[in-house]
Amino acid sequence: MLEDGAFSVLTSLTVLSLSYNNLTWVPPKLPVSLQELYLSHNKIKNVGRDDFKKLVHLKVLDLSGNCPKCFNTPFPCEPCTGNSSIQIHPLAFQNLKKLKTLVLSSMSLTSVPALWFQNMPELEVLHLASNFLQKEIATGEFFQNLSSLEELDLSFNYQKQTYTRYLTLSPNFSLLVSLKRLYIKGYIFKELDTLHLKPLFALRQLTVLDLGLNFIKRVDLSVFQNFCNLTEIYLKENKIFPQATEKSGFLKPFEKEDNPPIIYSDNIKQSSYFLKQLCTSYGKALDLSLNNIFFINPNQFKGFGDIACLNLSSNGLGQAFNGTELIYLPNLKYLDLSFNKLDLTSYSAFKELPNLEVLDLSYNKHYFLVTGFAHQLLFIENLPNLKILNLSWNDISALTKFELRSDSLQKLDFKGNRLGLLWKN
Repeated sequence: MLEDGAFSVLTSLTVLSLSYNNLTWVPPKLPVSLQELYLSHNKIKNVGRDDFKKLVHLKVLDLSGNCPKCFNTPFPCEPCTGNSSIQIHPLAFQNLKKLKTLVLSSMSLTSVPALWFQNMPELEVLHLASNFLQKEIATGEFFQNLSSLEELDLSFNYQKQTYTRYLTLSPNFSLLVSLKRLYIKGYIFKELDTLHLKPLFALRQLTVLDLGLNFIKRVDLSVFQNFCNLTEIYLKENKIFPQATEKSGFLKPFEKEDNPPIIYSDNIKQSSYFLKQLCTSYGKALDLSLNNIFFINPNQFKGFGDIACLNLSSNGLGQAFNGTELIYLPNLKYLDLSFNKLDLTSYSAFKELPNLEVLDLSYNKHYFLVTGFAHQLLFIENLPNLKILNLSWNDISALTKFELRSDSLQKLDFKGNRLGLLWKN
C-alpha cells in the first residue's frame, strides 16, 4: 500500500514511474518538480479535479491501461465493472500547461471532452488508441484545442462486431495544423477513396499516415496524390486485392464474405513494423505488404511517379515479371518483394526501373524448387544503379545460366541457399 505523501520529500524528482502497481487512485502529494509521470496499467477508476493540480512542470503523463479495453486481447486483462471507462474530471488537466505528451490509450473511453485540452498549448503527442471513439473521430470537437499537436494515435477504436463501409473523419481534422503523424489502424472499414480522407488534405505538415490492419478491401490509390508532403503511406495488413479493371483507379476485391473481422487491440506492441530506415531515406514510401495483391496491374500505380520505396512483401505474388509491371514508378529506388513466389526467369524483369538501388527478393523459393524450370538471374544486368540485392532463403541449387553481371552491385545477400550444390552442378 502506498502511503500518503510517500514521494513528497523527493523535491528534485523529475521522472516517476508507478505503472503496474495495482494503484486504485492517483497518489497525492507528488513532488512539484515532476516532469514525467507514468501511471499506466493500474486500477485507477477516477481522476479528480485536483489530482494533478500542483504538477505544473509536467511534460509527459501516461494513464493508459486503467479501465482497459479487454475485447480479444492476447494477454490477461481485467476491465472495470461493466466494461466502463475511467472517469476523468473535465478540469483534471487544467494546470498542465507544459504538457507535451499525453497517453490515454486503452481506457475504454467513449468520449473526449474538448475541455481536457483547453490549457495545453504545448501538447505535441496524444495517444487515444484502443478505446471506443469512432463517434468522436467523426465529430472531432476536441480537435479545436490541439493546434500544436504533431502526433495523434487513434488506432483500434473499432466498434465490436461491426464492419463499416467507410472511414468517417470529422472536418475538424483540418484544425490540426501542426500534425505530422496520424495513426488510424484497426478502425475496420471496407472502402477508401478521396471523400473519406478529404479532411486531411489541408494538413501541410502531415508526413506519416498509417491505415494498416483495417481489413480494407477496396482503395483508390490516387487519393494520396491530394497530400502535399506525405512521405510514408501505410496500408499494411489489409485485404486489398489486385486491380480488376483498367477503367477504374480502384483496387477492387473479388467478392467475399462481409463478416466483421476479429482483431485484438495492439496497445502493447508499438509500431515496430515500420518501413526499414534505408527505405524511407530514399524519399516517399508506400507499404502494401501483407495484402492480397497476387498480381500487379501497371495502371494501379498511375500518378505515383514520386514513389521512391515500395513494399509489396507477403502478397502471394506469383506472376512472371517482364519489365512492364511497374512502368509508372520510374523513380523507384527501393523495392521489397520478399515472401512471395515470383517467377524471375525473364531477362526483361525490372528493366522499367533504371534508378533501382535496393531489391529484396528473399523468401521467393517457390519456382526455384520446381524441377525442369529455367532458373536464371540475368535480369540483374539491366539494373544499372543496383547496389544491394537480397536473394537469401530461396533454396537456389541450380541455374540454367549461372551468371550474375553487374557493374554497380555493392552488396549481395545469398544466405539460406544451396551454394555447395549449385557449384557442384
